[in-house]
Amino acid sequence: MDTPSAIAWFEGLAFPLVSLGVLVVWAYTLTDLWKNPSLSGSAKAMWMLIIVLLPILGPVVYLTVREDW
Repeated sequence: MDTPSAIAWFEGLAFPLVSLGVLVVWAYTLTDLWKNPSLSGSAKAMWMLIIVLLPILGPVVYLTVREDW
């Protein structure tokens, strides 16, 4: 197995797996936000914008600062 094909194989496997992981965390965060009764409608709208516009950083920040862990 030469180096270029090994790198291409890894990139072909790693990118879909990382993308799937990001999508799962993103969907979980939006679902959790929707079901959170302690947030008002405007707070939910603000968080939703942050999560949608910053698809990696937004969920991390939301899950870090939420109060009901």
